[in-house]
Amino acid sequence: MSTNTMSTNTKNQIDQTPEGWDTISKAYSHGFTQLYAIDALDLTIGKNGTKDDIKILDVGCGTGALTLNALYKIKDSKNSFILSTDFSPSMLKILSDKVRENKIDNIETKIMDGQNMVGIQDNTFDFAYSVFGLIYFPDRNKGFKEMHRVLKASGKVAITSWLSTTPFCEMLTTGLSHFTTIDAKQSPYKKGLLSLADKQQFKQEMIAAGFKDVEIHTVHHNMVIPAGTSCASLFHDNPVYECLFDYIPREKQDELDKVMDDYVSKNYPNLILNSAGYIGIGTK
Repeated sequence: MSTNTMSTNTKNQIDQTPEGWDTISKAYSHGFTQLYAIDALDLTIGKNGTKDDIKILDVGCGTGALTLNALYKIKDSKNSFILSTDFSPSMLKILSDKVRENKIDNIETKIMDGQNMVGIQDNTFDFAYSVFGLIYFPDRNKGFKEMHRVLKASGKVAITSWLSTTPFCEMLTTGLSHFTTIDAKQSPYKKGLLSLADKQQFKQEMIAAGFKDVEIHTVHHNMVIPAGTSCASLFHDNPVYECLFDYIPREKQDELDKVMDDYVSKNYPNLILNSAGYIGIGTK
């Protein structure tokens, strides 16, 4: 094991850039994260849909994990509308193509930075969401405040994050710690993947942005790894995985994958990764 240390880097990590997410767009699947999106919708809109004239905002929408499930919630609603935004043109194009091909007329997609949504007026939306999107913002406070600004009075927000004990988070940090002496405070994942892994910090950041009645819910879903598949390989090209190569030589990738796969085999021999996430709910 080497003893590399992390140098000071003021640049945004690859998982905080449009280019990072553009790279994975074609291979990206939201099948797993949409389970948390459905939870977020159920905790805000409710399980049985909603009334008419509802405006929904999806910030950091990716390829549509929340948007397409929100569409189901408003299928019997009149004059309801979803605005889906992302800073990654390639991710957004995948959703835009689905909207066009299926002739969906109540979803609009826009390239937009969730930290500065200048194209959206104050007090516009009834519900605002960010499913594993806001956690990657270089300035989360701006993201929280912008979501608060664009909500109507009494509007609801739902934001999701991961826990440090979530298996694939532990897998990545195990790979990092095998090659480096980076401690938890220096970890690149404190800026993105695990930026809201502290439940109390999550709640306080929402309150500081102006949200009331804040509750942080813990939900669990199983990530099932196909038999005979390298778990690490499922994350190849993902910008979260790519962050590792700022601190680990690229030629060590095979060894890195083995370390992570060994971690999964040892701790989850049935290849079922029970994965916890937080959903922060608040009211304007």
